[in-house]
Amino acid sequence: MRWQWQHSALPSVQACRRSLIPGGSGAELTLNTAGRAAMRGLRTCGSVWACPLCSASVWAERASNLTHLLSAAHHNRLRVGFVTLTMRHGRRDGLSDLWAALAPALSDALGAGSREVRALRKELGVVGVVRRIEATHGRSGWHLHPHLLVFAE
Repeated sequence: MRWQWQHSALPSVQACRRSLIPGGSGAELTLNTAGRAAMRGLRTCGSVWACPLCSASVWAERASNLTHLLSAAHHNRLRVGFVTLTMRHGRRDGLSDLWAALAPALSDALGAGSREVRALRKELGVVGVVRRIEATHGRSGWHLHPHLLVFAE
């Protein structure tokens, strides 16, 4: 953490786990049911990409939320489909340009602005979508992959 505090350009990461939560009751060392120690009452940055400690807790929380969501879908007899989309790109495409192109395209594909897509979603019984975007970089440059869980009646 010390290296991260000294070298990060992000103020929230520089302060992560170094100061108390305002208005809190102070810091305390606790043990969970598995006997693992944890500090409570310290500010955290919550950065999935820039902080290894916060990343682990955020991803664990997201995994728990997905587990509950999938259990509820099963209990309510919903169908769940997993979709991976790939985005055309070139070696020289910048990551910010790809994000700028993907955001409205994905929004349109999921029906945010189109009566026709919303009608099709209703006809197919789609009740919700969870999405995550994977960003990779390789010989062909940046590449974005939207991953979707589609819940339908």
